[in-house]
Amino acid sequence: MSVPALFAARRLARGIGRLVPRIETSAISERSYGRRAGVVTTGVSRRGYPAEVRFTDGHGTQHYVLAEPLDAGDEIPAGAEVAVIRLRTGEIRIVRTDG
Repeated sequence: MSVPALFAARRLARGIGRLVPRIETSAISERSYGRRAGVVTTGVSRRGYPAEVRFTDGHGTQHYVLAEPLDAGDEIPAGAEVAVIRLRTGEIRIVRTDG
């Protein structure tokens, strides 16, 4: 390969590199959902009637899950701060943390 061809290839590669998006993604498993702080976003969470809960993972990505309270008698309204708990069975439960 000649020297001019190397310079041309270099310029072409830089031009293409500018067009390619630089997006980085990350993935987490459902096992890491537990022990996260979250907020009930919509609905009232009670046993048998899950509500939507938003929490942020270690990478700063927000996730939304449907979850019921850990205790059968609890009702957790929208806007309440909660702790997201993943049970050994894989179910996701929440416990109110804002009193």
